Parts: sequence; structure tokens; C-alpha cells
Amino acid sequence: MMQLYELEYQLTLQDIYNLLNDVLNKLDLQPACERTNNIQYPINAKVFPSLYNPRVYKEDEDIENAIQILIDKEIFTIKQSKKETFVDIRNKSKAKLIFNYNFEQLLRSFYKREVQTNSWKENIEQLNCNADIKELMLNNRITIHEKKEYDIATQLLRLLTSNNENKSVRHVSAKYFWGMSKVLDNREQIINYCKLRTMPILLHVKAMGNNPETILFIENQDTYIEAINSENAIFENYILIFSSGFKASAKRIRTENGSKIFFEDNCFLGEEGRKKFKQWLYGDDELEFNIYFWGDLDFSGMNILSSLKKVFPNLKAWEYGYNKLLNALDYNNAHSPNLANKEGQTEPSLTGCKFTDTQLIPALKYKQLFIDQEFADLSEGS
Repeated sequence: MMQLYELEYQLTLQDIYNLLNDVLNKLDLQPACERTNNIQYPINAKVFPSLYNPRVYKEDEDIENAIQILIDKEIFTIKQSKKETFVDIRNKSKAKLIFNYNFEQLLRSFYKREVQTNSWKENIEQLNCNADIKELMLNNRITIHEKKEYDIATQLLRLLTSNNENKSVRHVSAKYFWGMSKVLDNREQIINYCKLRTMPILLHVKAMGNNPETILFIENQDTYIEAINSENAIFENYILIFSSGFKASAKRIRTENGSKIFFEDNCFLGEEGRKKFKQWLYGDDELEFNIYFWGDLDFSGMNILSSLKKVFPNLKAWEYGYNKLLNALDYNNAHSPNLANKEGQTEPSLTGCKFTDTQLIPALKYKQLFIDQEFADLSEGS
């Protein structure tokens, strides 16, 4: 078998380095002998940013050549459609690289990456902790690149046996895990055990009139700004809310400690109106508002709508906005998922919103095209 020093230039290019170290990270988590599926990567701008957006002269050519060499040397095989066999690597729309496990040890030697000899369980067994904490640690394996699992387990034990009640999750994460603030994100068992304070969801709110009847959640900031500055009469009795993507769908949005409201300048809600809005947000579904969501016309946007509907059961898709996007979709004025690094989005199931389930999701699945919310023109009469 070849010696990898022959490929030293290619293997030290940043995109290739990141890719192959990610392969080793995955093999650290689950050895090849335990895997039923191959480790594979799409050829796209997320995996190979320099191939599509070079920062220096010929950087894209170097990466393309390196990928071809990895294929020629059988470190990866390429999965592609027959139609694209002779298409340049960067222009293959659905090609994937599949790692050859026979090269694991050579790559470990080249990158000086030793095999993780002890399992997460074995590392925990070496620590002195009670049964409850041991079980909690076993259920919450944490992996950090370039950190040994024993050291990670030791830090986790320090966290679980210290008093950090009501301190923020991000602060505690950075304190115990080498300055990294996001290690504990979504680690609900650890967060609850330590009684940590989760970050509140920030809600930007503007009432467009004195007698609001409708609440509209807007996914993207640019569109929210366009809407609050719009003179379109459709917004006259609206309360517009920007809460950034999936964040609004977290259940804590409906608790006073879980969300923070920022009313925009010139918000038409007076003291009584703001009180009523907060009363609705924090759990009073008896208050009469029409509730809508509008976001990107893609699988992720539909999944946000579905998640948000679980928190606000009466919520529906905002037909006025989505019809603008559907019209563009009908004329193919949209993009394929792989063009915008969205090929990994999960296909949505039924949401319970009739317009979404009978119009939006079927159109996306049939066309296999997406369109961002910012496409829509919100000016009067548009």
C-alpha cells in the first residue's frame, strides 16, 4: 500500500485536512467494525468551501485536483450518476465521496491521531462517582476534537458535582470545557440536573396598528425589517414577531424566564396592549388572535412551522406570503437543495395546517426546488 507522505501537499490543504480529520472523529465515536453504513460526504460548498469560493488564486483548482487524487488512490470512491461521469468534480450535482476504511491507520499515522483505546464507559468507570451521576454521564457522552475522553469525563464530573444553580448554560459550558460555550447546548438532562439557566429566546415585536387582531411570526431578519417598514395595508392590524428560525419553536418561548420581549420603536401597543400581548404569549390561548408563520419555502421552513404549531396550536401558514413564493416556484424561479447546501434538510411530515399539507409540502416534494423568504416583495400591491 502507498505511503501517504507522497500526498503531503494534498493532505495538508485545509479543506482536505478538515475532511479527513472529520472521518477520524467519526471513527473515534464508532469504529469501522461496528458500522453498518459507510462514511460519506457530498461534494458541495459546505464540505469543500475553497472549491466553490476560493480565497486565493488557484485554490479551487488545488482542491479539485486533491479530491481527484484521493479518488485515484482509492482513499475515497465516488458515488455519482452515470450522466455526470465526465462532468468536472465541482459541477457534479449529487456526487458523494465514500471513505475506504482500509486507509484509517495510514491516516492516523499521517495526522498523528491515536485510536481512542478506552470507551466512554471505561473512562467513567475509572472515576469516583455515585450511581446516579454515573448513569447520567453514561447517557450523555461528550466528544471534543483533540481532547481525550477521559479528560472530558473528568470535566463533566467536576461540573456535575459543583454548585452552578441558575448560572447560564453557555457560561458553565465555557467554564468547564476549555472555553467552549456550546458544549452543553441541548443537553437537557445535564441542564436539568445542574439547574442551569437556559438562554432566553429574544423576540423582536412590533404592532403595526392600535387594534391588532393577527400575530405573524417571521423566520428571517431581513424580511422582518422589510415588513415593519412596509406601508402595505395588509399589516395594519398585525403584530409582527422576529425570533430567528427554529428558536421560536422551543417550549420555553411561552415562559417568562424562557423569552425576552423587545418592542420596536413606534410600536403601537400601549401599556394595556403590551400587557395583553404578554398574557397571550405566556399561556392564555383564550385571547383572540389569528396566529400565522411565514418563512422560507423549503423543508426546514415547513419543519419550523410544524414545531411552532406544537407550541401555538392555532397557528397556520401565512398564505399571502407563501403564495408569492409558490408563484415563483411555479416558474422555476428557485434553487435546487444542493445549490444552497440544503440537501440535508429532512422532509416534513404532515403539520396539521391544511394549506401547508395540501399546497406547500406537495409543491416542494414535486418540484424539488426551494426558495428563500427574502424573494418576496412586500410593497403595497405587489
